[in-house]
Amino acid sequence: MIKKVVGKTISSIITIILASMIVFGVVRFIPGDPVKIIIGSVGELSSKDSDLYNQKVNSLREEYKLDEPVVIQYVAWAKRAVSLDFGKSMKTRRDVKDELAERLPATVMLSVAGIIIEFVLGLIIGMLSAAYYDKLLDKILRLICVVLISIPGFVVGLMSIYYFGVINKVYSISVGSTAGKLWLPAMVLGLVGAPKIARYIRANILEELGKGYIVAEIARGYPKWKIVKNAFANSIPIIITYLLYSFTTLIGGAVVIENVFSWPGLGAYALESVLNHDYPAIQAYVCITVLMIVVINYINELIEIFESCRR
Repeated sequence: MIKKVVGKTISSIITIILASMIVFGVVRFIPGDPVKIIIGSVGELSSKDSDLYNQKVNSLREEYKLDEPVVIQYVAWAKRAVSLDFGKSMKTRRDVKDELAERLPATVMLSVAGIIIEFVLGLIIGMLSAAYYDKLLDKILRLICVVLISIPGFVVGLMSIYYFGVINKVYSISVGSTAGKLWLPAMVLGLVGAPKIARYIRANILEELGKGYIVAEIARGYPKWKIVKNAFANSIPIIITYLLYSFTTLIGGAVVIENVFSWPGLGAYALESVLNHDYPAIQAYVCITVLMIVVINYINELIEIFESCRR
């Protein structure tokens, strides 16, 4: 067991390092000069005083070490990133870690609310579908799941805003991360993700229903709801594992929903940083996201290792 834990730990660390190297390199292939984009608001200097304009460009490049080889840039950045010092944003001139810290709670709040709704809906649909296997209700629920999976998240988001915000006016279309604005984006996240969990729960319950102890319960005349409940109870460890994986995808997938609903989380921050070619902000966002995903997966894998050893 110790060997497996050490192996998972090493592979997780390697994943984080490789991801940071790839992101650092790829960001620099984005078309456009980030320095000229950032100081574009003073672009009139190029017509009035080209020397002053070039001086500003060169000064900013030197400040962010963009005039040095990529390898040297990465090593300098990695040394600081270990202590969570991601440098200053090229756009706002503020510490990136401070900007991330301000927006992280909004993303976590949305992701947690989304996973709760996703699980509740998935649990209801999955258990009903398994209880009425191959009957009309099962077919209707599976059809609903297929439809929800087929519709992109941003389309569901825009339709929800139009229905609840424009037609019925029960949702405030504004920028902010208040509790009053949380319910609709969380509901959209839950609706988009629920079919996957529903199918997973259904498949695990049906697998449990074929086991010996379930056959014995059927022979004893147990009611159907109790049999399905017992089958679900024995599937809980596997379902928890899947929920952890779902949470990691929600953190990354919330980018689209955050921008559709003007939710001031990490996703909106990432898109704004990409549009501005803000290298430090992009690198920090991706690395923090990768770190959260790797840590959650690492915990998930440790649970699986301990479970397998316990058996």
